[in-house]
Amino acid sequence: MDGPVYLDYNATTPVDPRVTEAMLPYLTAWFGNPSSSHPYADRPRRALADARAQVAALIGAQAAQMVFTASGSEANLLAVRGAVLAAGRPRPHVITQATEHPAVLETCHALARLHDARVTVLPVGGDGLVNPAALAAALRTPCWCR
Repeated sequence: MDGPVYLDYNATTPVDPRVTEAMLPYLTAWFGNPSSSHPYADRPRRALADARAQVAALIGAQAAQMVFTASGSEANLLAVRGAVLAAGRPRPHVITQATEHPAVLETCHALARLHDARVTVLPVGGDGLVNPAALAAALRTPCWCR
């Protein structure tokens, strides 16, 4: 083998040829914004509704419950921010770990800045694990205090 070996499949992977084939018409001919009201949006809107229904059926959910994001980072932000803000607490407490993905850590820091969330970032040991006692202590700390 000549050249580098790619080992970062956590970040991105090659697109399956079947996905490329299914997407190609929407990247070339039917590229309209599915949220728009003009005729270019019709086919993409129908395709998006079909995809939403297929994913929902695959996991036993309702199509209206499906939210597609552009990336894993966007999905992380949506999940963490949504869970914290949905809790409805005056001062939510978020506990994470130092080795978490930057998208999660940055979302936590944004929650602290924008919503006064208290963020505890637990260190990890040389084995990459959180000390259970540190987690227990973070869970015991009241989140309403400063």
